[in-house]
Amino acid sequence: MPALKKHLIHRIALGIALVLCPFLVSAQETNTSDLAQKEQAVRDLQTRFDVDFSKLQIYEQVRVKTSQAEEDALLYRRDSEALALLSRTGKMAQTLADLPENNATRIEVESQLRQRLAGIDTLIIGGLERLNRRIDEARARVPSLKGVDQFQARAQISSLQDLRYKTMRAMAEIFPTLEMLGIPYEDFRRQAELILTRQAERLVALLSFSEAATAEIAAEHSANPGNSELVLAYSEIQAQHEQELAQLIQITDALGLMGVNVSTYRAVIVKQRGVLSVDIFKGKVLQNILAEYYESIRFYLHENAVNVVLKTLFIILIFFAARLLSKLARRAAKAGVQRSKSGLSQLHKNVLV
Repeated sequence: MPALKKHLIHRIALGIALVLCPFLVSAQETNTSDLAQKEQAVRDLQTRFDVDFSKLQIYEQVRVKTSQAEEDALLYRRDSEALALLSRTGKMAQTLADLPENNATRIEVESQLRQRLAGIDTLIIGGLERLNRRIDEARARVPSLKGVDQFQARAQISSLQDLRYKTMRAMAEIFPTLEMLGIPYEDFRRQAELILTRQAERLVALLSFSEAATAEIAAEHSANPGNSELVLAYSEIQAQHEQELAQLIQITDALGLMGVNVSTYRAVIVKQRGVLSVDIFKGKVLQNILAEYYESIRFYLHENAVNVVLKTLFIILIFFAARLLSKLARRAAKAGVQRSKSGLSQLHKNVLV
């Protein structure tokens, strides 16, 4: 009997194995297929990365004497390609994270990325410094230019500024990639945070200046509405204010990616926009705005205490006088209702007389 029971159990187990075997084989084949697809995706990204990296070297290897305008255009193109390559590095790192740590493809590509990203801190910070110099040089040339050349110079400045802020954001986004590859980045992160914070503080100051200039121009225009130069100046300062605000938003987002508390800058953004947004409810943004307005109210009360007190007393007196007149009117109406017909007739006669 025990032998028969053992035989039945063996037969049942064999039957289950035969039933599950196709599913297990299919699952294994699926996992192998998924892994192969992920490896191929990494290989494709690596091939494109190598091509773009080699293309980038052309700008450094070829030294042909060109005009200043052509040189500026080439440098802008080089920096734009370098920025795109840096962003692609982050995408490749995310794709690598989907592969097992002991995967041969992952190990090989990670090793190559470590070599390519060696000294990335010097490259990015040095690139930002070069962008700053080129922006300053372009600004210095604007007053001496006329017509189309001046508009082109201004467009160049705007493009360089946009590239600078995109580079700053890419700098903030690179740290997860460096951490995944095991590349030390603490010193680089401190420098990046300092660069972004200084830029944010500079923009906050510029926004304050442009806001004050806007108020001054508006006041002068009210006194002299026929001055067309004031209208032009107002339009220019408004455009400058909007540009500085957009730049502060970009820097604030970059600092937020690094985990820095940006509630103060978000409060400035909400205030300078002139409208409420969902940012007001994030973190300590609302608290900062209320604290700032409280300080303004407290300063106003301190500077105009006497006037505020007199105005308050005057309002209180008006309030009590209105209440007194209301009570007298109610009493008169009540007394009129309670009079007899003869008394009410006599009251009408007295009023008419």
